[in-house]
Amino acid sequence: MHLAPYVGFQWSPGDPTWGWSDGLFVTGFAQIDVAANGNNLLAQQLNGTTINSLGKLSDQNLGYLDISAGYWLYRNPTLRG
Repeated sequence: MHLAPYVGFQWSPGDPTWGWSDGLFVTGFAQIDVAANGNNLLAQQLNGTTINSLGKLSDQNLGYLDISAGYWLYRNPTLRG
């Protein structure tokens, strides 16, 4: 099982079509992926009789960061929405 909480954001100061601010916008998110438990690692002898426990194998914890930016060159002023 993995726990993967995240936080996202969007920054858009305005719309140049309507005369306020500029057409720049930025969006992104940050996330951490934490392994909540591991998997048992077992070994079996060649004759198939005995299973030995070698321990627990756990996934690594990961972090993600994504940021993107854009700029509106043109927006149709007749379409509002």
